[in-house]
Parts: sequence; C-alpha cells; structure tokens
Amino acid sequence: MDSDNDGTTDGSDSDPWNGSLQTDWNHNGINDENEGTGSDDRDGDSIVNDFDSDPDNANLHNDWNRNGTEDQLENPTDSDNDGTPDNNDSDPSNASLWNDWNHNGQNDDTENTPTDGDTDSDGTQDSNDSDPSNANLWNDWNRNGQNDDTENTPATDSDNDGTADGNDSDPSNPSLWNDWNRNGQNDPDEGSITDSDFDGYADSLDTHPGNGSLWNDHNNNGTNDENELPPDADLDGIPDASDQYPYDFDNDALPDNQEAQHNADPGLADTDNDGLTDAEEVYAGTQCNNVDSDGDGLTDYEELRTYFTNPNEWTASGKGNGGASLKSHHGKNIASTSPADNAPS
Repeated sequence: MDSDNDGTTDGSDSDPWNGSLQTDWNHNGINDENEGTGSDDRDGDSIVNDFDSDPDNANLHNDWNRNGTEDQLENPTDSDNDGTPDNNDSDPSNASLWNDWNHNGQNDDTENTPTDGDTDSDGTQDSNDSDPSNANLWNDWNRNGQNDDTENTPATDSDNDGTADGNDSDPSNPSLWNDWNRNGQNDPDEGSITDSDFDGYADSLDTHPGNGSLWNDHNNNGTNDENELPPDADLDGIPDASDQYPYDFDNDALPDNQEAQHNADPGLADTDNDGLTDAEEVYAGTQCNNVDSDGDGLTDYEELRTYFTNPNEWTASGKGNGGASLKSHHGKNIASTSPADNAPS
C-alpha cells in the first residue's frame, strides 16, 4: 500500500501520509539523501553532521533515542509483542495492528478484502469508498465526479503539507488535507464513522442522515443551505449579512421575539405612531401601543423630547388645569404657568 502515492510503500516510507517525504528518518522535514555533503563532519566519524545523531561524538552517529548506544546494536523494543518493533509499528500498544497507517482499525495490507461489504462491487469496501453505491467512483472525496488519483494534480501546494491544493480539503492549513466533512480532523484519523445515507457526511454532522440528497438543510425547507438565497432571518428583504437588525422585521431595534411581550406590532417601527420607536419606548418604560402612557395629556414623545418630564408620571400639562406649573419628575419648574406658552394646546 502507498497511502500518499509517492511511489514508496508505506512500510518503507518515513512519512506514509506525506507525498513529499519518503526517507526523512530523522524527521527534520528533509529527505535524508538531500541533507548535505561530506564536507561538514565535525567529529570526523565519516558521517556528515546532518546524518549524525551526535555530530560532536565520533563514537555515536546512529543514537537517535539518545541512550548512549547505537540504535542498530540495541534489542528493538516491541511493546505489544506482535513481532514488529515499536518504531515500525503503526500501533505499538495493540498486538492486532502493526500496519494500520490510515488508522481505520484494519492492517493496511488486508484492506482489499472487504469486511463491511462492497455494495457497488468496485473492489473497494464501503467504509473506504467515497461513493459506495457508484462503481465508477471510490476515491472522489472532493465530490467533483472524478476519482481524486486521476485528476490533474496542480503544482501549487499553498500550505506545504505535501498535498496539492486541488486534492487538499484545507489548502491553507498544513495540519488538514483530508478533512472533507469539516470537523477539524483528517478523515482517516477519525475511526469508524456511520454515514447511513452514503452522502459523505457522518450522521452526527448530517441534518438529514436518512436522505442522501440533504446534509446541510438546517431550516428543513428541502434545500441544502449553501444552495439557498442569502439568509434573511427576519424576512425583511435585507440579507442578514448587511442587516443591522437581522432578527427584527421592522428594524426598530426591538427583536421580533420581544415585540409581543411589549404589545408592539412587529411590522411597525412605531406601533402607536407617537414619534418614538418601539425600542425607545421599551427603554423609557412607556407603552408601545399608547401615545400617552401616564394619561396626563402630554404624549410620551413630548415628555421625553420637548419638556423632559417623566412620561410614566402624571405631569401638569396646562391642558385644562388652570395654568398649573409644568414640572419634571425631579419636581423642578420647567415652564411658566401659562399653558398657551408652555404646553400643547
């Protein structure tokens, strides 16, 4: 098996999931044969520094585990006693797995034998098949109708993760290249995933796990959300992205779900048409559906904007009160006793 399609089988590949690295056994991001020349050998042991585990000690050059003994002279550690040394074992603590580099719970060399069915009889078992009901597609993880390994591989690899942008689920993130279900984890590392409708989306991430045509229909209207017109939560004709109040049809700054509890009309910004928006009335504690909340003859707007009195506390307005003084809720005289001069007629 050659998981990264670089021409080197996984068992002989230092990085079986990175198509750019095959012999980087010291894991410094450079294939070992490209690391240097014999002109740089500080300890004179005929091993250039880039290949030398201890470039300042002529007695050690292959002691990568730093225990003072050349690695080839040690007894290889085999923690799970499965016959494969830990450094070559995909799962060093599991005796049943030693060659499971795609971490799907099955040794890679046994995967061609279907264990969970091959619905479309294309030779790829369903759990590893991008399209288990289509015999022509088994490796089309980017859903473009073409098996990924037969596509023209672009030369561009923006995130330098060894996967060309055209085949990379996240071309700007070097940690993700095979995360087609967008859960922040490369798909082969996820373990067993149930996809009941075989639409490529795990049931846990699928809005309709029993419908192969719907996977992102959160508003249950029969269309995947990404194919709909721009979202408009309050149906006011203004897309949410540019709507100052995306959950407020009349755009009065009072959300639709709060209008009813304040006796306001969700379709009118100023329910009682007194010059104050419903949100302003709620803030002031006045009634959205009553022009004069305290019944003193002055509208809520006049009290707040003209006379600066308390719209929730009766104020002598001069309307039929014999010219009483107009007072604020602080008790301060703010107008003369002449109603003609100081209050609405």
